[in-house]
Amino acid sequence: MLFPLPEQTLAMPRQDKIILGILFFQSVWGVLSTLLLAPQSANPALFVDLNLVIACVGMIVALSWWKRNPWAHAIAMVFYGIQAVHVFTPAFKWSVTLGINAIVLFKLHNGETYGINFFALVMLFWVAVRLHAADSHIPSVR
Repeated sequence: MLFPLPEQTLAMPRQDKIILGILFFQSVWGVLSTLLLAPQSANPALFVDLNLVIACVGMIVALSWWKRNPWAHAIAMVFYGIQAVHVFTPAFKWSVTLGINAIVLFKLHNGETYGINFFALVMLFWVAVRLHAADSHIPSVR
């Protein structure tokens, strides 16, 4: 085996392994989609900088989750929380997704649009549930 898995990864509950895989995959996919979509952005430098920072945070969280760091759950919740809400008003715009999303938008008559990324919301809820699960692989949160 090229990269042997640490013993704690083998003992990690299946749900935690799935979350770890989704976090890592979404972060890698976020880097690729950011680089592909940057030329289409109104402000490519800002778009690339913010999305790459968020994608790198996702990769760090995934590796920290794998290493059983107690703060990994909290940062994963922030990672998905910032992707959950989307706001488009004439004065303010907030929309962050790293390639994987299921966004439902609500348009108002005054030109404002609000959205919810249900993929990020489900992941946020799942990470929160795993934070307090009896079989959590991170000993300090039980």
